[in-house]
Amino acid sequence: MFDRRVVLTSPQSTDNYWNDYGQSCRLDANGFVNGSCAESEMATTTPAAWTALGRHLALHWQLTPASDEWFVTTCSVGPPGIQWVFLVFLASSTAHPLCVPTTGAQTIDGIGKLETTNREAYPLGIYELS
Repeated sequence: MFDRRVVLTSPQSTDNYWNDYGQSCRLDANGFVNGSCAESEMATTTPAAWTALGRHLALHWQLTPASDEWFVTTCSVGPPGIQWVFLVFLASSTAHPLCVPTTGAQTIDGIGKLETTNREAYPLGIYELS
């Protein structure tokens, strides 16, 4: 098991390597709404992992069957040419948030960070969702 606490310290700006990756996903109490995510977003993990990711986000963000669908934006964060990147999922109940907002504050109802790691017990790697 992993016990992890994460603080994102890089402000949302292109100077800090934030980039748009996808702005189509919607989330309900069961996970990602079928057909709402772009293929490029889903291709960042295996299909089973993507399904589990949506379910975990919905559970963590406490969406219920009575909740409206949330809008989920996928952002990539990482410098070009250095060969590392992580994904950040920004969610709002009102509209897709921007990875790099240009007009001030925006409503963010949920945030998640997806990374991969290799450990002795997981030689093929695992996904870590914070």
